[in-house]
Amino acid sequence: MLRYCIEMRASLKDALVRLNNLHSVSMTLFVIDEQERMVGTLTDGDIRRALISGYSLDSIIGEVMHRNFSYISEKKDIK
Repeated sequence: MLRYCIEMRASLKDALVRLNNLHSVSMTLFVIDEQERMVGTLTDGDIRRALISGYSLDSIIGEVMHRNFSYISEKKDIK
């Protein structure tokens, strides 16, 4: 699971490197805060849109991550 997680203070370049090293269908990183709580998601598309909007590769993930994400609780019956 940790290979899919990245700290929100990491740079967009760090995220691109991490995404490039994933060898799976899911090209999504789970963004965590200092307490290792999930606070957002980030995809290569999010990074691409940020760069087009004027962010740099040195910008931090916390500025461009998707904060309004959906999740399934362990206690929830997914049926």
